[in-house]
Parts: sequence; C-alpha cells; structure tokens
Amino acid sequence: MGNAAGGLRAATAGGQISAGDVHGPAVLRTGGGDIHIGHVLGEAHFTTGGGDIVAQKVDGAVWVDTAGGRVEIGDATRLAAAAPQVLAGESDAFPTAELRHGSEGQESTPAISDLTDFTEVARLFDLFLRGGMRVDSADQQKRLISSIAPEYPDVARLAGIEGDVTLRIFVGRDGTVRDITPVSGSPVLARAAIHAVERWRYAPALLQGHPVDVVTTVSLAFRLRP
Repeated sequence: MGNAAGGLRAATAGGQISAGDVHGPAVLRTGGGDIHIGHVLGEAHFTTGGGDIVAQKVDGAVWVDTAGGRVEIGDATRLAAAAPQVLAGESDAFPTAELRHGSEGQESTPAISDLTDFTEVARLFDLFLRGGMRVDSADQQKRLISSIAPEYPDVARLAGIEGDVTLRIFVGRDGTVRDITPVSGSPVLARAAIHAVERWRYAPALLQGHPVDVVTTVSLAFRLRP
C-alpha cells in the first residue's frame, strides 16, 4: 500500500508487508515475510517470523522482533545513543553513550567510548529495540526456578495429534512470564503449552549486575507414547 493518513495495523500469515509513510502508530506482523515501510510518525511494533525489517524512519518508540532477520531503521545512530536513557529510568544502571555534534550543530555518530565491549552495545541496542534482551533458549532455561508440565489435551490425544511446540516468551525483570507468542506447532497443543508456561518462573537475568527483561524461546514436546 502507499501512504496511510492515520495509523496502520496489518498482519499476514507469511507474506511481505510494504507501505509508504504512516501518519500514526504502526503495528505490523508477518509469519515470515519482510516488512518494508517508510516514515512512521508514531510508535512502531514490527514482528516477523524470520523476515527482514526495514523502516525509513520512526518518530516514536520502537519494538522489533525478527526471529533472526535483518533490521534497518533510519536514524539508527540516534536510537543507539538514546537506548540507555529509555530503559524506564534505569539510565544510571548502564554506561552512557555520548552523542557528539558536528561543527554546524548537526548530530553525528555517537561516541560510545565508555562501552569497551561491543557485545554490551549490541545488548543495549537489543533492549531498546525489542523491549528485552534476547537470550538463547538453552541459557535461559538454566535460570528456570519452577515449571509446570502442560496437560495433554484430550481432543489432541483422541485425534492422535503430537509434536513439538515452540513459544516466544517475554520474561520480566522479576522472572515472571509476561507475554507468550506461539511460533510453531499444532494450535491445540500450543494452547496447552501457553497455559503451562505462563505460570513458569525464572531467576532474573542480569546485565552489568542489574535485572533486565528477556526475550527468548522455549520448546515443549508432546508425545502420545513415552
């Protein structure tokens, strides 16, 4: 589509979403296709199942989850510089990224001299874009404090449905599961998995000694026979 005079909400099961400028918030989700968009004049929530995300510019807050795809957002240097200051008042808990100005007062590439480990820069940028630090599933499961096994749905058992279910989860700073999105697996099994995982509890993930939100995945196996 072309330009949108207001906000834009769109979703596909796997196809690509392409749009021009959006004069409001944009909530775009694909099941694997790319997202290409122009200037978003509000906040943006972009989710793909593996596709790329390319935005010319976003004026508001940005939440991005690509599941492995490439992310390109205009004014990326401004985002990177602002990241430590956007973490809900936690700017004193992280090193600051100094934004330098050119001779004509124009903003230039941020000097991140205090962040000697570039991995930390990537983690901070991940926190800013996705709302949580991306953590490998195996590493996050080491923090699991309590869990509940999912109940096998009777309808799935009678129908002979089995398989693996993968969920993308958002874990809060207190270790509770705040949000769950199915990634793959039978819908009937996914509902049972979600009902169990939403009651799991993790030890808080720490970045430089401070608890942070986490985005990760968890997989559960449903088998009719052991």
